[in-house]
Amino acid sequence: MRYGAVLFLFLFAMPQSFAQASIFALNNDPMAYVITGTVEKIGRNTLEIRDENDKVLKRFVYFASDVQLGDRVRARYEPASLRITLLKKMTKLEYKKDGQNLGYIVQEEKKP
Repeated sequence: MRYGAVLFLFLFAMPQSFAQASIFALNNDPMAYVITGTVEKIGRNTLEIRDENDKVLKRFVYFASDVQLGDRVRARYEPASLRITLLKKMTKLEYKKDGQNLGYIVQEEKKP
């Protein structure tokens, strides 16, 4: 009877546990759920961000208050709860004609 239990563990239980571990590793890619866009509305515990790729306004749960309307942000979020786990502000850099800037570049017209 002992050998039957050991045989069961090695033939059925061990491969299943390794298969489950690899499935979880594939699904928990930290860059899989990231949005980059502009903050358009701030609620009590929510942020509405307009996605720069598909131009859709999306609402997320966010408990901090370190952003303002119009900030360009990149946020990593959990897909089930839409809770933001990491939020980074993206800075605007002064446009230089020779292209010395690295990162997000904005050319704004200067008003006389």
